[in-house]
Amino acid sequence: MSERETGIGQIPSYISAALQEIRALIHVEAELAKAEISHNVSKMGGGIGFLVGAAILALVALMTLAAAATIALYEAGVPLLGSVLSVGLVLLVLAIIVGLVGKRRVNPGSIVPTRTLNNIRADLDAAGEYRNAPSD
Repeated sequence: MSERETGIGQIPSYISAALQEIRALIHVEAELAKAEISHNVSKMGGGIGFLVGAAILALVALMTLAAAATIALYEAGVPLLGSVLSVGLVLLVLAIIVGLVGKRRVNPGSIVPTRTLNNIRADLDAAGEYRNAPSD
């Protein structure tokens, strides 16, 4: 049999075609990663805007409630300085707790394109299996 009949002569063209497909796949995966990162960042930006608005409103409400609590303690017979310090201390403890919880929840890894990275890993695994497959 000749090389052409067995297909051995076409191996270089198969390898070339496979490499072109791999290059195209990597390019598509890179574009997908860019799109996913862009989408995740824009989602985060909108959420941050709402969080800033909520924080401003909460600050105004907290100042009003702190003043009311201070006045209530003073009216209940606690000296003015004791009322102010008591309310301030409670608010400081709450601020520390909320700040620590928020710090723990902020995760810069949330903008990582996990789906795309998983696709790339699967592609590399498949290419490795193809490369390591026994040839007939």
